Amino acid sequence: MNNKLNISISFAALLLIGIVQTQTALADDSVLPSRYVKIHANGNELPADAINWSCVKDLETRLFWIASSAPNNSVSFANRTFRWGGLTSQKVRLGKYLGQNRRDPARQTSASDLLFEDWTEAVLQRRKGKFCGLSNWRVPSLYELSGLVRCESGKRADLDRGCGKKQSPIAIDSKYFPDTKKGYYWSSSPSGLTNTAYHAWAVHFSDGSDAARYRGSQHYLRLVGSPLL
Repeated sequence: MNNKLNISISFAALLLIGIVQTQTALADDSVLPSRYVKIHANGNELPADAINWSCVKDLETRLFWIASSAPNNSVSFANRTFRWGGLTSQKVRLGKYLGQNRRDPARQTSASDLLFEDWTEAVLQRRKGKFCGLSNWRVPSLYELSGLVRCESGKRADLDRGCGKKQSPIAIDSKYFPDTKKGYYWSSSPSGLTNTAYHAWAVHFSDGSDAARYRGSQHYLRLVGSPLL
């Protein structure tokens, strides 16, 4: 009888240990499959523990992002800021927040667009060099850029409010984007919150929230590309 009882207790103990280990593993990102893959400047995939990488592939969206930490960049734009406008800037204006991470496509305005060519050089350089094997680099839309936001809670960020508070260390996967600044990054999407054409959408990576910013403001840039089908 005692032997049966001991066996039952031992089995229960092992089962409990297994549950605890599973829960611990699920709480630890390092043991979960990552949504990202590191990419060499020549386009080849790299192991997760690679020290030097130039781009990051998002397995969920199939988009490629330039990693600002890449030492192989011929010219680094990681610490540079830009005014809004240039090659790949969009025309469709996004207005008021509709909920469910969508903004209302706003009516076009008769006001003259305030445009700059600051980021054209960055886009052309990456395209001409087929950086990370791609030739279609561009400035991301608001929806694409906000898709990089990562909250500590594990919950999906709200487009309007981001994670709801400042994140530690930052509202992005810092293992793959270690040099991301705690500042605004431009999207290619113009703002339609007003009748003027002087603002565009940007995402702040301290908390992941979006904001309509004056186009003459100096903000950071992260280019995106996609594989040719």
